[in-house]
Amino acid sequence: MQLKAESSAAPQAAVTAPEPSVDGTLVTVKVYTRHTRTSPKRDRSDWARCNCVKWLYIYRDGKDKSISAKTRSWERAQQKAREIRDSLDPIKQLQRRLEAKTDGRSSDVEVGVAVEQFIAEVDRLNRAEATCAKYKLTLGRPFEMVRCPGGPGLVSV
Repeated sequence: MQLKAESSAAPQAAVTAPEPSVDGTLVTVKVYTRHTRTSPKRDRSDWARCNCVKWLYIYRDGKDKSISAKTRSWERAQQKAREIRDSLDPIKQLQRRLEAKTDGRSSDVEVGVAVEQFIAEVDRLNRAEATCAKYKLTLGRPFEMVRCPGGPGLVSV
């Protein structure tokens, strides 16, 4: 008597071993094919070259679910899987948040404003009086030349 193992909700697609994310949770996103009854490769969920519907298997935080990739193309399904993996990656989430913060700001800073911020930071850190005086003297000279009529006209860096 031969027993046939019941297939779980997770198909057996050939993929490299999943790696834990930075916070230690295991995230897996795999593409698999749900074949039609008449498909000659019905027993191969990892078969990419048929016109059957492609699905995504997602395992995260000990829970698994399958969602439709809404495509019959293996490449487009892989692209959607990549997008989901990226959306779950904590490093890429942080990178997107940082980019969103800096998009509204210009990276150009006027030199005078930068010098004033630096001097304010030196004062805040309670550096020695001699150190503060050296910074003010060194950083103040170029701007006095700029402010003079006929100076080089340096405005921003």
